[in-house]
Amino acid sequence: EVYVVQENFTYLLRIMEQSLGSLAISRYQV
Repeated sequence: EVYVVQENFTYLLRIMEQSLGSLAISRYQV
């Protein structure tokens, strides 16, 4: 169970990284 929770956590972190990355890219493009 701990392994699954850790996987979901890293998945959420990855999504947050992608969203923040797209925000940073759009900000730099402007």
